[in-house]
Amino acid sequence: MPKYLFISLCVILFMIISYQSFSQEDKYTEDFIYNNKLYKTGSWWITGNAGLGYFTKMKVRQKNFAVGITGRYQKHYLSFGYHFSGNNSIIRKSGQRLNDIYLGYGLRHETLKHNVYVFAGPSYAFGYVFDHFYFPKRSKGLIHKTSIDSPNPFNDSELVAKKPINYYKGFRTIGFYGKLEYVQKIFYDIGIGAAVYTSVNKYYQVVGLQVTVYFSTAFIAEIK
Repeated sequence: MPKYLFISLCVILFMIISYQSFSQEDKYTEDFIYNNKLYKTGSWWITGNAGLGYFTKMKVRQKNFAVGITGRYQKHYLSFGYHFSGNNSIIRKSGQRLNDIYLGYGLRHETLKHNVYVFAGPSYAFGYVFDHFYFPKRSKGLIHKTSIDSPNPFNDSELVAKKPINYYKGFRTIGFYGKLEYVQKIFYDIGIGAAVYTSVNKYYQVVGLQVTVYFSTAFIAEIK
């Protein structure tokens, strides 16, 4: 069984086992007052995430970033968002990188002080992954590629540079994305927490930890 498929099945199994503890009705089913403020239930919320991950195929640590929005329809939670993982941060160009646009189904447990949410689903994955490296070589005024397997490449006087150049292959595929988030609320509708996630497809497999910032649209008005 491919490793990425095994990871996906493990996450799905985790969600099934967790169902009984998460799939409970919200404690608050109507608008309510808390700390002299009126809030609504079933509201949408936005999360921003950033942290470190591990690319299992290449065995390298990477930086990640994600942003998502989650809403409820009756008792069902759906999440939509974007995820990035790369050798460099999202604001710097990374030769090797993964982008996910995901749609997930989730389970939630919420109180006045915290929000726990787990979700998983398919993603449209695209990016670049390391394929091979080569040494640029000048011959008859043109620059060609010479492999590391060429005889004694470091002693070749025609080499343009002795440092190899990495070549990254582009990909587009369907993948799997899953995440578990815990948020400690500063206010009822604002909080900070942590998340663990995985993104897997046949070209790229990452697991990671993130710091999470949580913003809910639950606030209605102040009570005076």
